[in-house]
Amino acid sequence: MKAILLRWKSLKTLYKSLILTAFALALFLLFLPLMLKKSIEYALVQQGAESAQLEKVIINPFSGRLELFNLTVSTEQKQQLEVGHLKVNLAWLDLLQKHINLQTLEVFDTSLFLVYQPNEYVRVGGITFPLNIKQPLTTAESAQEKQAFWGLGVQNLVLQNATLNLKTPEISKALHFENVSVSKTANWEPDEYSQLNFRIQDTEGVLTGRLDAKLFSEKQVIKGPVQISDFDLHPYQGYLPKEWNNVSGIVSGKLNIEFRNHFGKIDVQQTGQVDIRNFALQQQDFEIASEMIGWDGKLSYETHKDDYTLNADGKWQLEQFALTQPEQTLQLQDLNWLGQVKVKQRLKGLSVEAHNQLMVSQSVFKKEALNTKIKTLFWKGPLAYQDTKTSSAKNAQKIELKDTQLALENMSVILADMKATSDLIQWQGDVDVQPDTETPATLSGQLGMSNALARNTASKKTILQLAQLKSNLLFKSPQTVQLTKLSFNGIGLGQKVDSDSPFIKISGVDVSKLVIENSDGVDKTQLGKVNVHNLEGYLTLNKQHDFVEVQGLIKSFDLGIVDQQEKKKTDTTIVESGAEQTKNAVMQLEKLSLKGQNNIVFETQGLNSKIKQNIHISQLELGALDSEKPSSATPVALKATLGKYSKIELQGKIQPFSQKVNSDLNLKVKELDLYEFSPLIKDTVGYRIKSGALTLDSDIKIKEDMLKSKNHIILKGFELDGSAEENFATVGSNEQKLQDGAAATGGSTSLALNLLRDNEGKIELDVPVEGDLSDPNFHLDQVIQTAMLNALQSGSKAMLAMTLQPYGAIYLAAEYAFKQANTVTLQPISYEVGLNKIKPGMAEYLQKIVALLEKKKSITLKVCGFYNQRDRDYWIQKGLKDQKLQDKLYALARTRQNQVKDWLVDQGGVGSHRLTTCHPTFEDLPETGVLLSM
Repeated sequence: MKAILLRWKSLKTLYKSLILTAFALALFLLFLPLMLKKSIEYALVQQGAESAQLEKVIINPFSGRLELFNLTVSTEQKQQLEVGHLKVNLAWLDLLQKHINLQTLEVFDTSLFLVYQPNEYVRVGGITFPLNIKQPLTTAESAQEKQAFWGLGVQNLVLQNATLNLKTPEISKALHFENVSVSKTANWEPDEYSQLNFRIQDTEGVLTGRLDAKLFSEKQVIKGPVQISDFDLHPYQGYLPKEWNNVSGIVSGKLNIEFRNHFGKIDVQQTGQVDIRNFALQQQDFEIASEMIGWDGKLSYETHKDDYTLNADGKWQLEQFALTQPEQTLQLQDLNWLGQVKVKQRLKGLSVEAHNQLMVSQSVFKKEALNTKIKTLFWKGPLAYQDTKTSSAKNAQKIELKDTQLALENMSVILADMKATSDLIQWQGDVDVQPDTETPATLSGQLGMSNALARNTASKKTILQLAQLKSNLLFKSPQTVQLTKLSFNGIGLGQKVDSDSPFIKISGVDVSKLVIENSDGVDKTQLGKVNVHNLEGYLTLNKQHDFVEVQGLIKSFDLGIVDQQEKKKTDTTIVESGAEQTKNAVMQLEKLSLKGQNNIVFETQGLNSKIKQNIHISQLELGALDSEKPSSATPVALKATLGKYSKIELQGKIQPFSQKVNSDLNLKVKELDLYEFSPLIKDTVGYRIKSGALTLDSDIKIKEDMLKSKNHIILKGFELDGSAEENFATVGSNEQKLQDGAAATGGSTSLALNLLRDNEGKIELDVPVEGDLSDPNFHLDQVIQTAMLNALQSGSKAMLAMTLQPYGAIYLAAEYAFKQANTVTLQPISYEVGLNKIKPGMAEYLQKIVALLEKKKSITLKVCGFYNQRDRDYWIQKGLKDQKLQDKLYALARTRQNQVKDWLVDQGGVGSHRLTTCHPTFEDLPETGVLLSM
């Protein structure tokens, strides 16, 4: 019995123990939510929060599931964290190690405040995490403090409908997180990667990413892909320096990023593409705008303290870009950059290395009176830049471009009233710029240009046309410019009268070298061999004896930038400085040659009788020139033909840089038709040249301004008319007055000339001239002797007239003969009225003239085209009048006489030296055509 009683007592004690244990467990489970609530609040406070409160905790100790409701964390009486509802599976055993390890965590309706202070701390929900602070040596006290530290970790976190209130020194903004997931993060395992997935909504923009991160490690790492869609930059303008007023733009892109931070040493790696639409960046007096900025490639950035390194490899694109500053604007329709760039900033300076390919479309640059447009700009080549701090605290800068290729297509430059355009400008070569050296810039390579045009927009006059330019170029600033193998093709200079064509055309100019340099304050220009090919020129002389095209070209350089007073001051300064430069300037030329077919058309404008003369230059050579050797003689040679038969030759030597004139020249003129220049001579001497051909052989020697020349002159068929030119648009009495005036005023002149003619009607004189150039002396002894001798032979022409009778060619029309009292006049060559078409049957008559000239070798013949009243009536019916009518009739008569002369030379075999032409005139004759006289 006793044994049974003892056993019962033992069982009773066991039951009591079990009951007490069960009761204690029940009490523990009952108070566990409260205990856990307090533990969490305590742990959060230990982490740095001033207060932490939980409204409700539900826990299942058997499943380890925990739910929290309405958790709030505050600091400084400001709420830093609010969690509406939290579901968590807690690893209970980790609590024994003071680790709050959440196996799963789901958070709903959360508001979190995040404060970031660079290089100091990140405060998340009131809990502060230091940045880049090295841990001190462990001591007993610090070990105890460390043991009191509770760890926090999350193995799987899901965040929905959360708001992040972000605050940094630059911005304060709320971001909405639709969905965020984090896995495997714990501050007691700082070197383990955590996974972060997120989707952030910012106004209309969305930011999504999948990142791996080491948030608690000394070497902080964040890496992974990020996708941006319509993210607005404007709220983040606080990150700009204070002087920037505004930034805006919509960002989209796909990027892979990697961010590393180790005690302030930051390394950022990026690959992928990003676009910014409607970008704007504004300062007080500076603004950048672009419809689109795009980047696609790799980017790396490393920085520590004041040093940084930037590497970029990819493609950069701009669309509709504009940069605006006071009084200047840069606009680009499209820019594409492709290449690699490496930038290094160190204490000793900055260096940049790049391999670039740049394409720019439709660029415009405006500044004051300057407006530059380029349709396409292409640049390719390496670039190196160095900015090094020297011992003297100055910066030594250097820029190098090796084997650079540059092309500008459809470029136009407008400066005030000047507009210059070019289809293509090309450059290939090297550039070296060192601003702090004696030679701050060196440039060498090949330069090309095609279809260049310079024009004055105000006067609408062309200044220069250039089809092509090629050259090897060496430039050393500011001393030397050197071009070798310089060639210009298709050159056009200025503009002809009443035409858009240039008045000077040159098919090509070749220059073996051109060197422009400055040495000891002296400007020096060196030209090698210069060859000019196929020159075609048009020169028009007006009443004031100015060349109209040249004057127009000079006026085209007046751009209208400054007012008249300023211009006068500028001109005075230019003249004074120009005089000084001329005094010091040195000019050297190896040789100048004119090659190929070279023609100049010379004509007059506004004179009563128009001059139009074709000048063909078969040879023009100028030898070596050197202004440093003024006493050196320069050889010169010229061969030219005026019209078809007149020839000019000039040979000898000149000294162009001597203080006084020195030259030794021989000038030969053969068969020059003087009537062509009659309007110019008439203004000077008061007589018009009706006809005559000049042959001149002149030896000219000038030494120290003293002239000594021998001139042998031959004039054939020479006649003057002292009457004033009348308006040929009227008829009748005016023409009769013209004829009467000729007889009245020309008598004494004709008598004087007749005294100089020989029995063939030729005037041949030797006229020496010598003395000072300003007042030379003419020796007329030989002129007087010739006049007296020819007076004794005045009957020779009457005898000639009798010998011509058998040919039946004497023309004795009463209405004409009185005008040609001193000549033997033959039957005219008849033409169709108003036309330059010879009448049938005239060829036989011309053969008779040829036979006459073959038999009488001493005879010279004047071939004088004319027009009559019937010609005038013909062209009046065609609608011509006034000056146009006069010019037409003049040209008609001139063409007729040239046709007859050409026939006699080309088909008849008559020497051109035996034929002279006349100034075309009106003749009151029934038949129109060409008069022949001896």
